[in-house]
Amino acid sequence: MATLGDIGVSALINIITAFVFLLAFALLRIQPINDRVYFPKWYIDGGRNSPRGSRNFVGKYVNLNILTYLTFLNWMPAALKMSEAEIISHAGFDSAVFLRIYTLGLKIFFPIAIVALVVLIPVNVSSGTLFFLRKELVVSDIDKLSISNVSPESIRFFVHIGLEYLFTLWICFMLYKEYDNVAQMRMNFLAAQRRLQEERKRPKFYKSELSFFSLTESIAGIAAMAALQYLDSLRISHPELAEWYNSLADLYQKKLWHQLTLKLEQFVALTVFQAGDALIQLYHNFITDFETKINLLKLAHFAVIVSRQYAEKEAAISYLEGIIEKLRSTKEQRIEEPILYIKMQIAVFKLEQGDQKECKKLLEDGKSTLDSMTDIDPSVYASYYWVSSQFYKFRQEFAEFYKSALLYLAYTSVESLSDSFKLDLAFDLSLSALLGDNIYNFGELLAHPIIKSLLGTKVEWLYYILQAFNAGDLVRYQELCQVHNAALRAQPALVENEKKLLEKINILCLMEIIFSRPSEDRTIPLKVIAERTKLSIEDVEHLLMKSLSVHLIEGIIDQVEGTVHVSWVQPRVLGIQQIKSLRDRLDNWVDKVHSTLLSVEAETPDLVAS
Repeated sequence: MATLGDIGVSALINIITAFVFLLAFALLRIQPINDRVYFPKWYIDGGRNSPRGSRNFVGKYVNLNILTYLTFLNWMPAALKMSEAEIISHAGFDSAVFLRIYTLGLKIFFPIAIVALVVLIPVNVSSGTLFFLRKELVVSDIDKLSISNVSPESIRFFVHIGLEYLFTLWICFMLYKEYDNVAQMRMNFLAAQRRLQEERKRPKFYKSELSFFSLTESIAGIAAMAALQYLDSLRISHPELAEWYNSLADLYQKKLWHQLTLKLEQFVALTVFQAGDALIQLYHNFITDFETKINLLKLAHFAVIVSRQYAEKEAAISYLEGIIEKLRSTKEQRIEEPILYIKMQIAVFKLEQGDQKECKKLLEDGKSTLDSMTDIDPSVYASYYWVSSQFYKFRQEFAEFYKSALLYLAYTSVESLSDSFKLDLAFDLSLSALLGDNIYNFGELLAHPIIKSLLGTKVEWLYYILQAFNAGDLVRYQELCQVHNAALRAQPALVENEKKLLEKINILCLMEIIFSRPSEDRTIPLKVIAERTKLSIEDVEHLLMKSLSVHLIEGIIDQVEGTVHVSWVQPRVLGIQQIKSLRDRLDNWVDKVHSTLLSVEAETPDLVAS
């Protein structure tokens, strides 16, 4: 068990060892063979020549001047008085950092030592817990200074624990502060023109002796300097965006990667970067320096935006594949999301090249990846469903496009979309809703804010046609066809499917007839349907069979009585007018229930009273 004497001996050994190393350092310093090792910067600057050239064989390796051994520690007072800039100039940046580490130790442990002597040790010693231990348990005076002398449930115990946390926080704070200072020093050092000149003048034999750590740091510093110089060049060419560039440079130098990412998201959306290859240059000259330090999904977002500025699709695909390789090399756990996001953009490029097969394969792989993951970012879902919708649009599969596009909107904020994009998507959705097989529910589309993009445009008529279909209003549809005949004729898909559109609105008219009737009155004469749809009885029967076959309704057609009894109708997303109609019917039902209650109360008073 350690005693005070043991600790004293250990301290003495450590002090002697440190002094021996200091002596060895000082003695080796004055040997001619080591001169280049101790004064490398002087050799680089040409301010010092080798002392070995004019000496005899032994003198080239060993210092034979006895006087220098008597004054071999004279350099220490002068070194301690040197400023940080002088130390960097004389001995290099790492020497200055070493001294900062030494002073950091003093800054950390000196306050801790004072608090420990004034508070912690008296708290531990005064507790006296070890005094009451059994005689056979041997303890030393050193143990009385530790937490073992403190009762677990006493106030002293919590004071001890609190001081430990305080010491830990102090150490972390000092380390963080020093890390920031050293990082800033290194940036300034590497950014200096003199540093570049030294790199160019450095002899080959010296470069080969650089440590891997120093070489890596130099490369990183030069890359950082290049990134900052690029921002400076942009600041000059776009003075109106000077505040943006200053903010980016500040966040970059402070290594605030999250804040820098958020700023970049706003920055790349500026109009000045939407033309030419501005984003490509921004990525390769700035973002690439810290691409794997930011959120990897955000990196994928940036990469996809940048890829759209490549003039050649193959170049864009090659660029994105390179980003995927970088993501995989990070060996992070959740790289499937950013990789899938990028692959969906590659699928878009493949589709634009006409390669449906490769696009379909990427979509199938993407679906499998989505099914295997949990807690997926909405942007990844949105990218998958967007590509899926474009694939089906390319193949003119209207129903599948409609479903995929609505799912895309479910994971996308409409406010984030441009007006032109919203108009195009609303137009495509409207056409696909009208032309898609088995799409008889327009309420979901009409309730979505994107459909309002059609209003006030040249294709506003499409919005009103959707309303007519949703309401099953055949008369309104025919009126719109007459008024906007020229616009309708300009859409080949609508012209080619004119009969299909007429059949669809007749089915929706039938569903509206059923919906408007109370549940107890669902036996509908075929003549009523014929009048509303302007069809013959025979065509009404075909219409009913079509509705039954696609499971829009369930019921029985009675050709003898000329009626159809509907037992079920497919649920629909209701519009405002339909909800009002439902409200009125509910009010009528409430009135009937109330009337029935009054009747029961009047005819059976005794039963009600009991």
